[in-house]
Amino acid sequence: MARLIQTELPEKFGIITVTRTMVAPDLRTAKVFITAILDNYEKDILIELKNKTNNFQKVVGKKLELRNTPKLSFEFDRARHEIDRVEELLEEINRGT
Repeated sequence: MARLIQTELPEKFGIITVTRTMVAPDLRTAKVFITAILDNYEKDILIELKNKTNNFQKVVGKKLELRNTPKLSFEFDRARHEIDRVEELLEEINRGT
């Protein structure tokens, strides 16, 4: 999935990383979490991914050889931002502010 996303999206979006994928137990849906170095393109990246979802599903279906391909959705992984915020708070505590 990561390689497919990287080759299908315009270079202007920079490096996009798949951080995790959550697949429903019945294999009907799969949520793909991503991060991007260029945060200012988040909305545009999600629009582009949504526009290419059908193509991605076809490729995934062929690779996995499943009768039914999971319906893909994409979200930005907010864990990185949360980790950054926790680190900021810990630094403030250590400085005594």
